[in-house]
Amino acid sequence: MQKNFTKGFTLAEVLITLGTIGIVSALTIPALISSHKKRVIATQLKQSYTILYNAIKISESENESFINWETPTNSPTSTKIFAEKYILPYLKYTETGKDKLFYPNEELFYIKLANGSIVGLHVGSCIDFLVDINGNKNPNQGGIDQFSFYLNIFQNQAYPNELSTSGKINSRTQAYQICTNSPKACGALIEYDNWEIKNDYPHRI
Repeated sequence: MQKNFTKGFTLAEVLITLGTIGIVSALTIPALISSHKKRVIATQLKQSYTILYNAIKISESENESFINWETPTNSPTSTKIFAEKYILPYLKYTETGKDKLFYPNEELFYIKLANGSIVGLHVGSCIDFLVDINGNKNPNQGGIDQFSFYLNIFQNQAYPNELSTSGKINSRTQAYQICTNSPKACGALIEYDNWEIKNDYPHRI
């Protein structure tokens, strides 16, 4: 009589295989998650920049060049008046208000865009559009979900004559250094890298 035998795996072989899979997963999954987060951040940042850039350009077609706009002072009331005249009519947004999302000791007028990002207005050497790309969700941290755009309304020679992600950048090295020292200005490095977060990004994501 001929007997048929089916060859299977021993318990030791199964355990070795599962162990190998576990090691490979432990090594690759964190990298995949980080890569996905970087793509999401870069995409949301570019989207928010484009929304604001287009709103300003449309506003200019009706209100002349932004360099001729009435400039606000650095107070929520003043930036609110500025936004209501020059920015809000050209944006899709869900709410406005005042909050300390960007600076713990300073309340800013903010706009919540239809894409979920929050934009706070601050007046310094330019009009700063501080953007939290995921709204009030954590981590609320510069270089991770909070970034700055600058509208050079005061014609500061250190900034481009448009909405920009930083001052004038001459090299990636300069953009990298700015990002390292001023995390909210990391949009300059991301834009320089064609709206991508490279592996040498100076802040952990």
